[in-house]
Amino acid sequence: MSSIASKEGVSLTELHWTVVAIARMDSPRSAEPEGRLRRLLRLTFGPPPALKLSSERLEALRCFCVRAWHRDVIREQDMRALIEAGYARTDAIEILMHIAGCRGFAPVIQAQAK
Repeated sequence: MSSIASKEGVSLTELHWTVVAIARMDSPRSAEPEGRLRRLLRLTFGPPPALKLSSERLEALRCFCVRAWHRDVIREQDMRALIEAGYARTDAIEILMHIAGCRGFAPVIQAQAK
C-alpha cells in the first residue's frame, strides 16, 4: 500500500485534517451505519441517503474521527479499521492528540483501558 506522506516526516495532509474537522460535526451514529437503531429505521422507513465519503480510505478515517470526537473510548476494531485502511498508528495518536486538545481530554484506546 502506498504511503500518504506529502512532506518528509508528515503523513497526514490537509485533506485528512479536513476529514477530521468534518467528523466533528457528524452524528455519532454516522460512524456505525449498521447499528441496531439504523437497522430498525431502515426496516421501517427504507434506506437513508448514503452518508459515506467516496473514498473507502477517507471513510475509515472519518468513522475513526467521529468516534474520537463523540465517544470516550476508541474500540480496538475502530483502531484496526483505521490501520487496515493504510494509516499508521502514529497517525491515530496524532489525531487523538489534536482532538484531546479541542475536547480537553483524550478518548482512551480500548486496549490501553484493560
